[in-house]
Amino acid sequence: MRCFQACQTDEISSNPAKRIHMIASNTLQVLYQDDHFIVVNKPSGLLVHRSELDRRETRFALQILIDQIVQRV
Repeated sequence: MRCFQACQTDEISSNPAKRIHMIASNTLQVLYQDDHFIVVNKPSGLLVHRSELDRRETRFALQILIDQIVQRV
């Protein structure tokens, strides 16, 4: 089991610049990860996966996470 100490969620959610940086850098803040689960801080406005909600969107939390941890999720 691995736990990650990082920025407080409130700090990120109240700071739009941090949300924009996380999306622009194509990384998600990992809050917790073990052999079966991973918990990330998904910035508001970032879709989880492809959806009919926005057909023009090209970046999704799921794909960013796959690219970041280089394993199947």
